[in-house]
Amino acid sequence: MRRVQSRNVQFAGVDLAWKVNPPSAERTGVCIVSSSGRVEDLRLVTSDEELIHIATDYKAMWIGIDAPLIVPSEEGLRGCERMLFSRGLRLLPSSRSYHKRKFGGSRGEIVVTKLRELGFELPGGEGTSQKRVFEVYPHGLLSLIAGGKVPRYKRGRGVERRREALKVLDMIEGFEPSIEIPESLRRDVAVERAGNLPRVMDKIDALLSVLCVYSHWLYRGRRTELVGEASGGYIMLPRVEAVL
Repeated sequence: MRRVQSRNVQFAGVDLAWKVNPPSAERTGVCIVSSSGRVEDLRLVTSDEELIHIATDYKAMWIGIDAPLIVPSEEGLRGCERMLFSRGLRLLPSSRSYHKRKFGGSRGEIVVTKLRELGFELPGGEGTSQKRVFEVYPHGLLSLIAGGKVPRYKRGRGVERRREALKVLDMIEGFEPSIEIPESLRRDVAVERAGNLPRVMDKIDALLSVLCVYSHWLYRGRRTELVGEASGGYIMLPRVEAVL
C-alpha cells in the first residue's frame, strides 16, 4: 500500500555529461516528473547554469543525477562502487585522478556543490529538506529490472538500437506503471535519424535517472535502497526483492 504523500514535490532526472570544460553541447538529458508520474519536461541542455535554473524553478524538488556526486579519494574505488561490484554490477571508477584525466574534473561534484549552496541535501543527513539530490545509476537500475540482460540500446545498428530502446521504455512502465512515458519519446525512437539517436538515448537515460528517485519517494524507500556510506556517497538502486 502507498502512504499518502505531499503532492507538491517535483522530480528531476539528470543524465549528466561528465566532461567539465567544455561540456558536450546539449548532451545532458533532463527529465521532470510530477508527483502524479506525468513527464512535464524532457530536454537536452549544456551548462551547469541551465541545470541550476531548472532546479530552482520549484520549491520542492528531488533530483537524481547519473554521475558521482562525492569523490573523496585520489585513487581507487568508493565504498558504494565496491558494494556494486560485489553484487555483479559494473561501473566506471570514480577516483579524482581518473576524473581529472578523462573529463577535466568531477562535474558531478561541481554541480552538487552549487545545489547544496541553494539548500539541496545529500543522503546521510537529517533529510528534512524538500530539496534533495541523489546519485543514481541507470545502467544498474536496468540490470536489476532486466534480470541482468540489459537492452543494448546504445550500441549496434540503428534498427537494433531502436528496438532495444523500446524495450527499455516498456521496462520503465513495468517497474513503475504510474510513470507516463511521452508518446513523443516513443516517436523519436522510431523515426529520428540515426545520427540523432544518441540524443534520444540521453533523454531515455534522464527518464531512468528520475525513475528511481520518484519510486523512492512514492513508496517511502520500500522498493529502493541507498548503497554506500556518507563519506564516499550513496548510489540509489531498486531493491532486488522489488524487481523479482
